Amino acid sequence: MATVISFVNSKGGVGKTTLTYNLAFAIQEQTSSNCLLIDLDSQGSLSSTFLNDIHDMDQTLADILPEDGKPISDVILDTEFDGIDLVPANIDLERINIHLAGDIDAPYYLADKLEDVNGDYDFVIIDCPPYIGLVTRMALTASHGIIIPLEAASYSVRSTGYIHELIQKVQKRANPQLEILGYAINRFKGVRNIEQQYAQLIFQNFGPKMFETIVKDSTKYCECVAKKTPITHYQRTSEQAEAVRNLATEILERING
Repeated sequence: MATVISFVNSKGGVGKTTLTYNLAFAIQEQTSSNCLLIDLDSQGSLSSTFLNDIHDMDQTLADILPEDGKPISDVILDTEFDGIDLVPANIDLERINIHLAGDIDAPYYLADKLEDVNGDYDFVIIDCPPYIGLVTRMALTASHGIIIPLEAASYSVRSTGYIHELIQKVQKRANPQLEILGYAINRFKGVRNIEQQYAQLIFQNFGPKMFETIVKDSTKYCECVAKKTPITHYQRTSEQAEAVRNLATEILERING
């Protein structure tokens, strides 16, 4: 049975997709597993880390999410990396929010589709959009665990309020097993005292749910996405690559613990 993990934050600009992308590879490398990445953002940022033109695709995630849509196997793409497959998305995903808005069963459709490939993958990793909406609810209904990337900034603690509210609703009605695996500080610069103070505040607020590893910002860390190569391949011995590996280890320990 695949472990389904969603990366969620209602605030854009925290480097969520970059972290999702790099951690997927680090988890796959440490476990020698088969990993399915799902892009649940209509901007298609995760898809763009693998594809040159996300708008020139015959089929995307939007084609499977209606109950009578295509099976998920029809839209899974092989990537050039062993053990990593992709379900891509682009602007077509926006129509899902419109067409399924009044469908009370819509939050379950992604979970239902994943049942068809449950034995094919060890991990399913979902990159959610930077807002709280129907597709995010779909992701949480299908997930076992949630990872919330944060920036060391004043809004980080406050911005999680909407996420927590949605998690509680999903736990109550659709997915009682859903849990927050942890919060991770991402793209940390740490050159100003105020940023270090915010990091301390975040650790105080979220306590044992915080991952100890902090992923620091760097040009190479952001550049690896544009180069379509994970940081653990692009700059194997860099501080960021080591941090991503350490964070992957923490995640796996919480999943298995």
